[in-house]
Amino acid sequence: MKEVAEKGVALGPEPWHMHPVVFLDAMKPVNKQCYCYKQGIVDRPCQSGAVDVTKDDFEVLAAQLGVEREVLRAIAVAETGDKVPFKYYVRGEKHAAILYERHYMKRISLKLGVSPETVRKVESSEPDIMHSYDKSYRHGKDSQQYQRLLRAREINSDAANMSCSWGKFQVMGEYYHHLCGSIQELVDAQNYCAMQHLQYFKVFLVKEKRMLQPMKDKDWLTIARRYNGTGQIGYDQKIENAYNSLKNKW
Repeated sequence: MKEVAEKGVALGPEPWHMHPVVFLDAMKPVNKQCYCYKQGIVDRPCQSGAVDVTKDDFEVLAAQLGVEREVLRAIAVAETGDKVPFKYYVRGEKHAAILYERHYMKRISLKLGVSPETVRKVESSEPDIMHSYDKSYRHGKDSQQYQRLLRAREINSDAANMSCSWGKFQVMGEYYHHLCGSIQELVDAQNYCAMQHLQYFKVFLVKEKRMLQPMKDKDWLTIARRYNGTGQIGYDQKIENAYNSLKNKW
């Protein structure tokens, strides 16, 4: 600035300059693709993505599936607590809510070709990033989930993304193939629109867990076992209680 002033340029009392790092950050690509339009769910693309799933959205999906609306939403409420779809792990940057699962990362990394030596090393030095399943493990804060995801991506990006549960309904990324052509496409879609959270929940229930008939029958035990495994304890009652509550007050 001093050199410019010496050449006779009048800068005024408060000269401004643009910081190059901030400028480059402002140029980051912003994904505005409407995945619902791409999938044929809506007739015209949106510009920003839905911020949450409404009761009306549940009703439309329930009608499509031939399932009571309360059944569909009861599973969501019982399993995920009707979570907020998005977080802001980075200031000003919308991101689907996630929970990072270290035992998924270990299993999927090996499946995708990460060397056993690397897996053993990470499991020993960074147990929050890779580890065998331990039911006593506590996941910690929301912010820690995102930081773990970033670290895991350095090891294998696809494995890391598949090792998180995504969005309002916390469906594991591992099942991306039911809705998207790649795990990265799923991540982009989940970060963009809450309706994609609902669509992912739908294909998880119907295609991955094959729960359409049990949902129609209100077979709570089968629903709980398929969602949580045969060792589930009490989830059938939890879902039924949520259903009864929603029948009383939708």
